[in-house]
Amino acid sequence: MQEPHHDVPPVASSASNGNGAVRRHSYYSRSKRFFRHSWLKVLRLKTSAHSIAMGAAIGIFIGFLPIIPFQSVAAITLAFIFRANKFAAWLFTFISNPANMVPFYAMLFFVGKFITPFEGLEFDPHNLALKELAEKGVEFLAVMFAGGVVLGIPAAVVTYLVVLNAVLGYRKRRAARLMRRMHAEHEEDGLE
Repeated sequence: MQEPHHDVPPVASSASNGNGAVRRHSYYSRSKRFFRHSWLKVLRLKTSAHSIAMGAAIGIFIGFLPIIPFQSVAAITLAFIFRANKFAAWLFTFISNPANMVPFYAMLFFVGKFITPFEGLEFDPHNLALKELAEKGVEFLAVMFAGGVVLGIPAAVVTYLVVLNAVLGYRKRRAARLMRRMHAEHEEDGLE
């Protein structure tokens, strides 16, 4: 009788693809599924397309600011003030997240450093928590916020236009499908 191998950890959250190979559900695939499902929820929201697009734009803009622990609160607050969709605002703040924080904050820093007059500042990818950024001083925060605003405004405008067109297009296609279905049912009723 063979003894089981105790040095091999059990496979958590895996599935077989039919030929014995095991596929793990990665962080990437779970995130992709979450955002795809959330995007469909955004398209199906029962509010104006403008409200949804405005919420998405607010979320993107806030997502470009270096305030990761407070992004959701800031986005939802602004969505409330501007009568934008709060779910879209919250969802689109995920443009910046712990998975892409280092390159994202580096981008904000280098853009901000280019447009501000402050010298002698260095980007440290190991100290990116808001408290650590604040400890680096007002000049460092000003550089990060300047980079966020400069990149966030055009990103918000583009997001508004893309989401507005996506929601309107989805609603138009949905209305056309419903009309075809109603027309088909009406023709069936006429044949009987």
